[in-house]
Amino acid sequence: MKNFKNVIFLILFSIGFIASIGAQKFMVHFDIKNYENDTLIVGNYFGEKQIVRDTLFAQGKGKFIWREDEMPPVGVYLILFKPANTYAQFLVDGKEDKFSMSCNVSDLNNIKFKGSDENAIFYGYMGFLGEKRIQADTLRARIDRALIRKDVDKKSSDELENLDKEVKSHQKDILVKKPNSMTAMLIKSNIDVEVPEFEGNPDSVKYKRYYYYKNIISIISQWNILH
Repeated sequence: MKNFKNVIFLILFSIGFIASIGAQKFMVHFDIKNYENDTLIVGNYFGEKQIVRDTLFAQGKGKFIWREDEMPPVGVYLILFKPANTYAQFLVDGKEDKFSMSCNVSDLNNIKFKGSDENAIFYGYMGFLGEKRIQADTLRARIDRALIRKDVDKKSSDELENLDKEVKSHQKDILVKKPNSMTAMLIKSNIDVEVPEFEGNPDSVKYKRYYYYKNIISIISQWNILH
């Protein structure tokens, strides 16, 4: 009888375990190299604040799993590394429910994803901007040095202008190829708003301007949801 009860217990436990796995709607695997701590903090942004979402415990050296029974809110999330309090960001888009993220705490510029096109797009874009920012800073420094000498560095100014065109071209490429991505929303919310010249009578111009700004506000609001 005792053995029979043990068998029933194991069967019920197995059914409950399988059911709990099936109920999980969201899962992210983290593989962190050179991380000695056995806990990992998952947080997300709420306005300008960072809120702790979950505390993960190691499933092996540098191995962590974040599980949720429901899809977390769309937004920008981060994993916090103790004790240095450095962090790495990732996106939750409300559609990709299982993916993995790997990084090295000694080099957080090299973060990789599997199963998440959204994060691949985001990090590809951020890497591109990082590279161009370094070039832009170098050119601005040359221009500033020329100004101190009361001179004009036209070559660097032209290169800076071409660099700006290159960034805008890359942004437009993402907007065309990945229009529904969170990265596209980020770009739309940060690009300079160029207000066109509307033609017509005063009432018609006012009407067109209203719907133009309404569209801009809608785009910005979508990105604000992510924070």
